[in-house]
Amino acid sequence: MNDDEILKRARVIRTARSKIRHKERLAVINARCAQTGFEWPRGRFAVFYADPPWAHEIWGDAGKEKAAEAHYPVMSIEDIMALDVPSIAYDDAFLGVWATKEHLADAVDLARHWGFKVVSNAAWRKNTLGLGRWLRDRHELLLICIKGEMPPPPLGEAVESVIDADTAGHSVKPAIFREIIGRYFPGLPKIELFGRGEAPEGWTFWGNEAVNP
Repeated sequence: MNDDEILKRARVIRTARSKIRHKERLAVINARCAQTGFEWPRGRFAVFYADPPWAHEIWGDAGKEKAAEAHYPVMSIEDIMALDVPSIAYDDAFLGVWATKEHLADAVDLARHWGFKVVSNAAWRKNTLGLGRWLRDRHELLLICIKGEMPPPPLGEAVESVIDADTAGHSVKPAIFREIIGRYFPGLPKIELFGRGEAPEGWTFWGNEAVNP
């Protein structure tokens, strides 16, 4: 077997393994949805926090195993926009939405489609170096968006725009960002779209991996 044949077989094996992992993950999520009832939330909220499951362009065979599609179900920008956020948002509301570099423009469009305007952004500086075509990734952006007359934090209480935090798994965002948003808007009804795990006190989670008390 020559080198080309070895590489070809390795690609086939990687692809097969990725499909198996993806199928297993979908089975787990589908079972959880059947138990919890994956329904659009009721009520209205003043604070929104979202980490959309963006679908990414995959380049290179090695990148397939690291792509979002290999770890969890992704959604098209059209499907994400179709979520009826305006129906559950108060006239004065806040949105923090994560944007990967490939989907920065999409995230801005998403915020506008949901009725928000982008007013600032925060950067998560990671402790690990990722991949990238033009630049190797070491940060992600959280777009800060508002609608209506949502006020900024009181003078002297705004945090720095760049936050250093460890990575904790594929697409898992540091809890510090949610905690900061919670401190900015105490007492207001809050929801995390595409939230994972158990919702902390004061929050509602929505998503196929969400657990609400």
